[in-house]
Amino acid sequence: MLRFGTIVKSARELQGRTLEDVADGIMSVSNLSRIENGSQPPSWAKREALIQKLQLSPEVLYLVTDEKELKLFRLKHEINQALIHERYRDAEILAAKIEKTPGIERLFQQIVQYVRAIIMVQSGHNPTVALEAMRNAVMLSVKDCAPDKLLYQAFTFDELGMLRNLAVAYYNAGNHDMGIDLLKSLKDYIERRVVDSEGVSTIYVITLFILSKWVGLQGEFEMTIKLCDIGIQHCIEYNTLFSLAGLIYNKAFALSKMARFEEALEQFQDAYHLYRAQGNMEYCRIVKQDATMFGLDF
Repeated sequence: MLRFGTIVKSARELQGRTLEDVADGIMSVSNLSRIENGSQPPSWAKREALIQKLQLSPEVLYLVTDEKELKLFRLKHEINQALIHERYRDAEILAAKIEKTPGIERLFQQIVQYVRAIIMVQSGHNPTVALEAMRNAVMLSVKDCAPDKLLYQAFTFDELGMLRNLAVAYYNAGNHDMGIDLLKSLKDYIERRVVDSEGVSTIYVITLFILSKWVGLQGEFEMTIKLCDIGIQHCIEYNTLFSLAGLIYNKAFALSKMARFEEALEQFQDAYHLYRAQGNMEYCRIVKQDATMFGLDF
């Protein structure tokens, strides 16, 4: 079986992080180096700290038993990053590498099926067919996808991401109520059941971003603002910019719909400058266009 230190070193190098960066605040660099080369077993507290700092899922450590599974674990991590940043073609190529690996377990078979389903959802494929593909992928490990059943189950971070995309598939297929209910339940699950808020941060803020947009389209502007404020605060608390501009933009749109134009202008400006800092000029154009639609000019 691979040593814990081997897995830590692989994850650290995959993320492009130095020994100094990972060791900071929890141990000396020399201690981390000895853990990685197997000459010093970590205490339980340090082991847990390393898992959290490298965003390793604890159950993954027990699944990895040899070099083949370590390679699969790395591919899975790269797929997750590609999906988060909407690089669907990259995710498809990586999933194909997993599929070509002989004797893969059900966990990795699910990843391949899930990636294909996401591509169907995002590429404008027949929404009903895409929904069925997504449901089939999720149900390989999730016992019950009904919104009112989520709180009574336990999910990995991967499964939480799958459930979020299942909600999108429902919404795209025209079942808006099911999509919204599923996202609301997912939000409640993360807030009430997940201890590692930092580890699930990206899933959480994307969930809030999508949900705030959907309820806004239903005219629930107060709820949109509330969801956006929760998401914005989370981004600030955990020092992440992911979806921050989108949450601010959704809030600006809702404020405009409520004729709270002075507040809306400030939010539109913040969203614009964040998108610009990220180099996303297309979204800058959309923000200015929508602000102008409400008679707001900056």
